[in-house]
Amino acid sequence: LDTCLKRSAVDHPNPSASIRLSGNEETAMLYLRRFIFLALFALIAGPSTAAAQDAGIAPPVADETLIYVIREGRFTGSMNKMWIAVNDKTVARVENDAYAIVRAKAGRITLNLATAGIVAGTIAVDDRPGETVYLKWRLGDIHVTEIQAEEAQQSLANLKQTAPIDELRPNNEQVQANYALDVMGLDLTHPATAVLEPDDEHAVITVFRRDKKDRLKVALWGADHYIAALDVNQGVRIKVPAGEHYLFGGLIPDAVLRANVEAGKNYYAVVDIGLVKLKVKPIKSKDKKKLDKWLKNVQFVAAVGADRRTERVREREKIVTEFLNSAALRDPAAAKKHQLMGSAHAF
Repeated sequence: LDTCLKRSAVDHPNPSASIRLSGNEETAMLYLRRFIFLALFALIAGPSTAAAQDAGIAPPVADETLIYVIREGRFTGSMNKMWIAVNDKTVARVENDAYAIVRAKAGRITLNLATAGIVAGTIAVDDRPGETVYLKWRLGDIHVTEIQAEEAQQSLANLKQTAPIDELRPNNEQVQANYALDVMGLDLTHPATAVLEPDDEHAVITVFRRDKKDRLKVALWGADHYIAALDVNQGVRIKVPAGEHYLFGGLIPDAVLRANVEAGKNYYAVVDIGLVKLKVKPIKSKDKKKLDKWLKNVQFVAAVGADRRTERVREREKIVTEFLNSAALRDPAAAKKHQLMGSAHAF
């Protein structure tokens, strides 16, 4: 810049006259010098990287998992921060188009995002001691996705870190987060390879979903175990001893099916998803024609068996079934809303 000024002086009509700048011109030249310096620095240094941002972040210790939660930008809901919880504690918040850093004790980690009491996404990050894990999520996504470090670095370079919260809080959505085990990436539900039939000691209960547009999978539970996750046009058959059984298709009392079944009989229930409530509604035997029509497009999955009920699954089952048995079975107010299945539903 100084060289240019000197050349301008040489080319001036009156070379002997010095070039004088007004106060405003001097200020403008100062800003111009700064702009050129920063531009040259950017060209030499290159774009910023996540490594530069991570320079002040200590790596995880041996019994710790360091987790980056990246929230991709989206206009809808952009003003709302999302709570981030690990197991039974809410540990952070993340803004739209930003990221948060979570340190958790390595082991069984169920991480969920939530707002207004509703779980927006959840994932299992189990047994990753001394590792750094990068998770990505956007409002409207069903799944929280783990991504590789290289992809994460490209995102982090353009994002800001959401400030940590002042103190840990209870995770009021912990049961919800553990409820849909398939959604958190445990991969438990698979196509059925056999058709279950009732016998002299057992009945078969078939629960299915019809052709609806709802993308969310519905988790189906027994009183003490996880059964399966049902997508649209999917069903599951459960072989049970004669007597009373409970099936759960949601965390609200309306979604509890109380079945009293006879040996040698088939029973059917449909998952009815409304605007506000979800119900597991038994089908009366007089509606056989409708039932046959509905079942034509249903693909069956197998109930989760002992081979897939690992320790990490059983630990999460305990959290959910303790809630189901205390809140859904023993609460008199909830019992009034149970869907009842009995002799009128036997086929």
